[in-house]
Amino acid sequence: MKIELTWLAHNAWRFCLGETVFAVDPFFQLPASPADGSMKADYVLVSHGHADHCADAEEILKKNSATLIAMAEVASWFGARGVQKTEPMNIGGSLPVRADGGRAEARVMMVPAAHSSTMPDGRAGGNSCGFLFSVPREGRENVFSGPLRPFSEIAAACRNIYFACDTGWIAEMPWLGTLGLEAAVLPIGDRYTLGPALSLDVIAALKPKKVIPCHYNSWPPICQDVQAWAEAVRKQGIAEPVLLEPGESHIL
Repeated sequence: MKIELTWLAHNAWRFCLGETVFAVDPFFQLPASPADGSMKADYVLVSHGHADHCADAEEILKKNSATLIAMAEVASWFGARGVQKTEPMNIGGSLPVRADGGRAEARVMMVPAAHSSTMPDGRAGGNSCGFLFSVPREGRENVFSGPLRPFSEIAAACRNIYFACDTGWIAEMPWLGTLGLEAAVLPIGDRYTLGPALSLDVIAALKPKKVIPCHYNSWPPICQDVQAWAEAVRKQGIAEPVLLEPGESHIL
């Protein structure tokens, strides 16, 4: 199954598992944003309630009759605004999702993020979160069924992609690093999230094959030299940095 990530500026992503499209933290209000609310998606994932992570979620959800995956409080807020399909979650929970146009099953786990969360109208948004996608490797399609086994064994049979979303250091990062991450999508803007220096410690803990930066250069307070960051990652030999311009894609 082809796994493709397209950066849509800031922390917005188009994440494809074959023919199934996931919109992650859709916010398209920046001049660099290459997408808008007409984006096609089967699922919309919202990590927390800040407008710069969900401003375009409602339009995408309603136009596509898409399914929202979000913290329970975030899902309830969108449900009250007329979104019909919601899958409320909380930290540590996982959810089966249909992948590759419904022909396969993957899992998304809601993992912690150290960040605040309020909805655009000021209501409480519950806890912030990140997302861990686990996609069975070829020949291991039945890994989620059968006898109960530790999640670490399930993850070993999967391709695992981690969206950290807005976060600082969290204690779970070394555990995530034991799962075998194919890719980690990390914020590096500093001030509101991880910065370039702290992200290097995070990458060392996560041990991903590839690391993709985001949540930087959107506004002056979070401007960073991403080339210098990538060189530091390479110098440490801890992961392969993948730099994207808004609208560019990377296939895993």
